[in-house]
Amino acid sequence: MNCDILDDSFSLVDADSHHPPIHFSVGDLDVRRRNHRINCDELNEFNFRKADFVAMYGMILGAQWSDLLLTDEPEKACEILYAILYDIFDKTVPRKSRRRRNFPVWYDAEVVDLVFKKERVWKKYKRTKNISLLFEYKQLRKLLKSKISIAHANYVQSSEQNIILDPAQFWAFVNNRRGSSRIPDEIRDAQGNIKCGQRDVADSFATYFEGIYQVPQCVRTDDGDVGVDSDIVHVSSVCVDDLILAARKLKNKNTAGPDGIPSKLFEIILYKNIFPSIKNRIRSEQHGFMPQRSSLTNLAVFSQELIETLDQSEQLDVIYTDFSKAFDRVDHGRLIMKLKFRFGFSDGLIKLMSSYLSNRLQYVRVENSNSFLFPASSGVPQGSNLGPLLFILFINDLLDGMEVLGLLFADDLKFFLKVKSLLDCVELQHAIDRLYHWCVLNCLSLNVEKCHVISYTRKKFSIRYPYNLNGNDLNRVTQTRDLGVLFDDKCSFVPHIENTISSAFRTYGFIVRNSKYFLNTRTLISLFNSLIRSKLEYASIIWRPIYECHVNRLEAVQRRFYKFLVWRLDSVYPPVGCDHKSLLKRFSAQPLETRRALLALNTLFKLLNNRIDCPALLEKLPILTPRLESRGRTLFYLRSGRTNLSLQSPSHYMCDIYNQIADKVDLFVDSLDKIQKAYIVVVE
Repeated sequence: MNCDILDDSFSLVDADSHHPPIHFSVGDLDVRRRNHRINCDELNEFNFRKADFVAMYGMILGAQWSDLLLTDEPEKACEILYAILYDIFDKTVPRKSRRRRNFPVWYDAEVVDLVFKKERVWKKYKRTKNISLLFEYKQLRKLLKSKISIAHANYVQSSEQNIILDPAQFWAFVNNRRGSSRIPDEIRDAQGNIKCGQRDVADSFATYFEGIYQVPQCVRTDDGDVGVDSDIVHVSSVCVDDLILAARKLKNKNTAGPDGIPSKLFEIILYKNIFPSIKNRIRSEQHGFMPQRSSLTNLAVFSQELIETLDQSEQLDVIYTDFSKAFDRVDHGRLIMKLKFRFGFSDGLIKLMSSYLSNRLQYVRVENSNSFLFPASSGVPQGSNLGPLLFILFINDLLDGMEVLGLLFADDLKFFLKVKSLLDCVELQHAIDRLYHWCVLNCLSLNVEKCHVISYTRKKFSIRYPYNLNGNDLNRVTQTRDLGVLFDDKCSFVPHIENTISSAFRTYGFIVRNSKYFLNTRTLISLFNSLIRSKLEYASIIWRPIYECHVNRLEAVQRRFYKFLVWRLDSVYPPVGCDHKSLLKRFSAQPLETRRALLALNTLFKLLNNRIDCPALLEKLPILTPRLESRGRTLFYLRSGRTNLSLQSPSHYMCDIYNQIADKVDLFVDSLDKIQKAYIVVVE
């Protein structure tokens, strides 16, 4: 390993005489298949209590330690040292089998001690047949059962409190009760060989992940990507306040680096300095990893366009794409080129990003075993703060030059066009060809089997064009799941509603089966709100039901849960036909239809008060300009659509809900809480 230290003329922050910029150059390390762990069998370990130390000392004195001086590589010398020592240990130290005991998580130290004590007394009784030992064993067994019951009750009570604060803890509670792990004991690799043991499983996963990465390509910097002046994006300074703000954003689970400081601290500071300079250069069609945008804004823009098209009895052809391992196959050279010439990163920041991306090593951990180290030669660091930003900058030019509409959520891309004739289909095919050319140029690939096309229309006869990707015909489907919402070609959302109800009832049954020890109703309500109601309300302004039969079926899920809650409290199940409003009032709950309206008001309020950054949806709001001296307080003008489908558009739904309370509140003056309370008063 060679390491050169030179003075550098570029600095990330202002330099002084005591802190000059330094350039480190470290030679490449051969880390392929090199194991960074000490080889220690998990079930067989050295028993040094019975070691032959006289022979061990003699072998240590006679070992060829001079072999350590034959190499200049520290890692090679370390491997030689361990090889000599373990060879001596194998010859002088016997091994013993370590008995692994896995107790339930609710067993405390007192319970575990009683378990071992009971076993010792039983073994002694079996050996001596002493009646007093048998009596002692029975007393210990009785005491142990009592202590286990108490420990389990304390564990359940503690889990209930944790679930109230963090419902995600419910999954840990379920896994602990089952006593099983999702990690398999054995797997079958690509060649069909069965791998057993934690190390072999970890190495098999590492081999697979290592094959995903690709070798960096040699990229020219004079291929026409020069679009902005350099040194526009730079880090001018880092002060103590920046460190304090970044430290407050850290989570307790963040691990520290070799210097004891979490690496995310530096990433948060860099993000804070970089993002404001490039925010306006990121396409408005990108909704992933962007502040004030989300999957909801992506779906709202698309469904608005879709419903308007179908309401006009037209056809909308949509191409859904799927990239193969997009985050792991970002070419570093191409990314650095785009950062410099498209976004204007300074030379110092380019050097920092190059160092940040290069020579990254990874390994797979399975339980207590680690795989071999392997280099991540491509891709952006996942789980980091900078990784998502670097990725959306890399694909920012994906839609450049396309004459069709497109939307992005990270690497999920869909582009679409109104189809009135075959010429429109040809234009959409040109967009597919341009996408394929972009993928080739940027070293990414599309999964053709998962790419598909759907023609949204309610016409009896539609245009079915055979779209293809590099000569491979795209699958034509009638339903597709887009960011969690199931769209059908008629845009009825009936399949999504049916699927949502079915999934909610399955989750309800799962909660009932695994919460039989819970006594606190707050815990059960917390689980319902986070695991069931969240499914019933996700993106509800996109697919909200407009027919009463669907409204009642969705409400039946909530009704079933609260009737179960009454049975847990009163030990009597509510009778058939009991009043639903009284049931909800007892637990201070609201009907799902009311909650959907409140969520729509929430979205509208944030959209008009610049808390949601979505110009494409904002321009669809039909704001009414009243006549001079008009007494009307209606804010939005709602046109009548040709079909009932227009009632489902996000803009129509949000505006219609607000118009019902427009004479009582002001959307631009009053708080969101006051607006929502006004709506609750109206509906009640």
